[in-house]
Amino acid sequence: MADDQNDQQAKALIDALAPKLAEAILPKITEHVETQIKGIKEKNDDLISRLQKAKSEAPDMDKLLAEAERQLQERLKGGSFKMPDQSAALTIDKAAARDPKTYRAAKAEAEKRGVPLHIEGR
Repeated sequence: MADDQNDQQAKALIDALAPKLAEAILPKITEHVETQIKGIKEKNDDLISRLQKAKSEAPDMDKLLAEAERQLQERLKGGSFKMPDQSAALTIDKAAARDPKTYRAAKAEAEKRGVPLHIEGR
């Protein structure tokens, strides 16, 4: 009987203290959660502002492509851009190209002259 009475008194004490304990702890938990949410919100705002700044500072691709096209056309018309003359290429036959020593010598000579190396019979 004494154990039953002790159990009942313990249960009554717990029932009486549980709401008071919750009232005491709840404000601390709320404050902690609000602090965490505030930090997340600040970080989110910072990231969004960085993204908007990066987008506003990004170069306009259409303008870049238009400028590149304009420069290409200018160089083609002005003569500052020239394709290598294929007729001036250094030419060796297929059999000579198979010999490493001959091929290296021909390649070095072509580079020295600034012309392409052409292998006949390809």
